[in-house]
Amino acid sequence: MSGLLNVLLAGGSFTPVTRNYTAGGSFTETIPVGATSCVITVWGGGGSGGARNAGASVGGGGGGGSAVSASFSVTGSLTMLYTVSGGGNLVNTVTSLSGNPGAASSVSSGTQTVTTITGGGGGAGLLSGPTGGAGGTGSGGATNFTGTTGTYAIPGLGGAGANGGGAGGNSDGVDGTQPGGGGAASIIGSSGAGGNGQVRFAYT
Repeated sequence: MSGLLNVLLAGGSFTPVTRNYTAGGSFTETIPVGATSCVITVWGGGGSGGARNAGASVGGGGGGGSAVSASFSVTGSLTMLYTVSGGGNLVNTVTSLSGNPGAASSVSSGTQTVTTITGGGGGAGLLSGPTGGAGGTGSGGATNFTGTTGTYAIPGLGGAGANGGGAGGNSDGVDGTQPGGGGAASIIGSSGAGGNGQVRFAYT
């Protein structure tokens, strides 16, 4: 009888927990014992801004990374696989160059079967205009949010990461913030780097 009572008590004793992952790389997530559902949110990395020389002062800011969210039934002790992306690398030059796109973050099945969800990275800040880098697009979620497009101005500002993501770089050569903010363009010297992506598991 005491064993049955312990099982019944354990079934109602799970405390919701949220795990946020910000370090870049690919990892394994182990579902906590007692969890029965999980809302997963994935942000892609932001694109970096372009670098312009002093004689060509208009440049494109990097696009913001997308965000994807989905809810799954889960079983404690099983695993999922996830990747936290990097933002686009800055451009450090006195010549005119485009920036670099942000990479995609994702969550996929391990021993726990889930639909693969992917948060695409923001586009690079380009030199040709007429806009900055495109906002990233996501796939596989119940909701897929597109990142904000960077601006094409003096200098171009970075787009924000989608769905509460990081702010874009807001002045000459400023980095975007995590998760997924696009970097600002620069008039001369280093452009702003894109903010890294992020993965969040919210268990109940």
